[in-house]
Amino acid sequence: MLKAGLIVVTLAALLVSLSSIFSRFAYDAGANPQTMIFFRFLLFCVVLLIIRPKNQNKLPSNKKLAAILAGCFFTIGSGSLLASIYFLPVSLAVVIFYTYPILTMVGEKILVRQMPKIIEVGCFLLAFLGLILALNIQIDSTINPIGIAFGITAAVGMSTSYLISDRNLKGIAPEQSTFYLASTGLFLISVVIVLTQTFSVGEISAINVLYIFLASISFAIAFFLMFKGINLLGAVKTAMILNLEPIFTIALAFLILSESLSAIQLLGAGCVMLAIMIIQRYSSK
Repeated sequence: MLKAGLIVVTLAALLVSLSSIFSRFAYDAGANPQTMIFFRFLLFCVVLLIIRPKNQNKLPSNKKLAAILAGCFFTIGSGSLLASIYFLPVSLAVVIFYTYPILTMVGEKILVRQMPKIIEVGCFLLAFLGLILALNIQIDSTINPIGIAFGITAAVGMSTSYLISDRNLKGIAPEQSTFYLASTGLFLISVVIVLTQTFSVGEISAINVLYIFLASISFAIAFFLMFKGINLLGAVKTAMILNLEPIFTIALAFLILSESLSAIQLLGAGCVMLAIMIIQRYSSK
């Protein structure tokens, strides 16, 4: 189960990275983040409605509520990350957001009333340091505190979503629980778009429609695999492995978008991968 979970979550991280690359092309054609989130959740819900077994047992009310709450916090996390990116350099916003694996570990330890082990704390801090190096953070005196606040909100929202899923939705078929999570996200982002009147797909062309579809379907599959991973590994290990997502994004941006890649960034990527290898080896004992 540990090996299967590792594969599932690693694939989720890779697909989120692919979604980010395709989203970049869609943004260049005039689409905006709110619209992309809308299509991600919409496509996911449509696919699940098609593939879900018709005779599948309904979720108990308490499980539905847990899935809806997890969906609310996931959407808060996603939306706050976008807001943070609006106010801050992208790399800094992403690093603040990726404190959520550490928050997830702390939250779980509080819930089970245990102290985190030194090796766990060390691996999470090593992965976080790796992200700082890989994303080539540059901090100046003009950092906007509103952006910092949104970044922290994004991290708290994501870790809370994972913890709710881990504590309340284990053993539930992912196609059931994630449908409620995604439909909640679809409802919330639809309300935001209607209130702010910010729906925009940009240029109407076959290639842009393809970019939007590829960004949405890759994220939809990743979304399913994330919560499948929580079922298999738990919230903390899933969040830890998802540290690979920025690393994959940097690598794909280098390969596809011809963005630069320095030795320091490679060192940072190595730190992240080393931390994940150590925590996985430690967990398998």
